[in-house]
Amino acid sequence: MSIAIILMSISFLMVSYFSYEKCKAYSLKAVFIKTICSLLFISLAVYSIYQSGYHYFSPLASIALVLGMLGDIFLEMKYVFKEKDNEFTYAGFVVFGLGHICYITG
Repeated sequence: MSIAIILMSISFLMVSYFSYEKCKAYSLKAVFIKTICSLLFISLAVYSIYQSGYHYFSPLASIALVLGMLGDIFLEMKYVFKEKDNEFTYAGFVVFGLGHICYITG
């Protein structure tokens, strides 16, 4: 079985588990699961780059995926730590913005 199929299958299961946990309550556990999901997506991207060969867009896309993961973490944390809502929201927006700059540059 292909590594890509295995990574996609695990990602699907983790996203499903994340959705379940987030519907129960906002928690650090849900943030942790979301981080694992993002790491699996990044792993799939790196594996795909390895399989298909280097392309000038590859590093920018990889950086953008990592920035997207950080943005997701910040935006999830604002629900866990409500007293820091504005800080986490702005941090998430800035990091997502930087990620989009990487995508546009590529």
